[in-house]
Amino acid sequence: MDSSDDHYSAMDELHALGAGGFSDEANGWKLIEMAEGLLSAVADVDSLAAAEAYMAAAIEDGATPELLARLWVMLSILQECQGKDASGAYEAAIEALESLPEPDVLGAARLRNNLAMIKKQQGELSSAESLYLKAAEVLEQALGKDNEEVAALYNNMGGLYYAAGFTDQARETFLEALEMRKKVLGEDHPDVAQSLANLGSAHYELGQEGEALACYRRSLDILEKHLEQKRSSYEAVGEDLVALLMAVGDEDEADAVRTRLASALA
Repeated sequence: MDSSDDHYSAMDELHALGAGGFSDEANGWKLIEMAEGLLSAVADVDSLAAAEAYMAAAIEDGATPELLARLWVMLSILQECQGKDASGAYEAAIEALESLPEPDVLGAARLRNNLAMIKKQQGELSSAESLYLKAAEVLEQALGKDNEEVAALYNNMGGLYYAAGFTDQARETFLEALEMRKKVLGEDHPDVAQSLANLGSAHYELGQEGEALACYRRSLDILEKHLEQKRSSYEAVGEDLVALLMAVGDEDEADAVRTRLASALA
């Protein structure tokens, strides 16, 4: 199964920081420099302490709630990028966004998606589900269900159910994500291929080999059209398809897929 998940971009938050206006303009420009320093530290693992110092300085300088909220957002994403436990920073960022004079409920929902992925990795599956469901409620209300962002969240939630062993629920959630993505992105988009591969894995776990084969075949066809960008995904789905074909005794098609992969990846 393609286990990649979708994160809310730190750069989006920087744009929001610059475009959102500030109740204290002088302090705002000072903290823009802090925010830029925070994001530039993503590429340098030695800079996390400096980034945290920016956050402490912002608090000490009496930053506006809007700026503090966005600095918490960027700090949480930075900590996660550098392999730290960002749970506390994400929780602080969510609380800060929801406590603004005009609460940023969309921003908080997006961060719940990120925090849910951390909780999943930590084995806190019930907490992760609650975070996903709350995020889905807010995003669907604001953006509608036929939306790329909502589809990505459903894909992530399906991965949670799959990891937790709730395969029926995973299948239904992956199917919802697939239908959204086809409607929003088109039939041949790589994200559609990802959803098909995930759905195929759920079908296989449920003993539905025919449905799984159909999903893997279609996913491989799509990924072959995007081979330059999706080479590793193409290879992984192809290997899953070969393994399933061997399991059901179709050695001829398995050999044909191996030949196809070798030719495409040469």
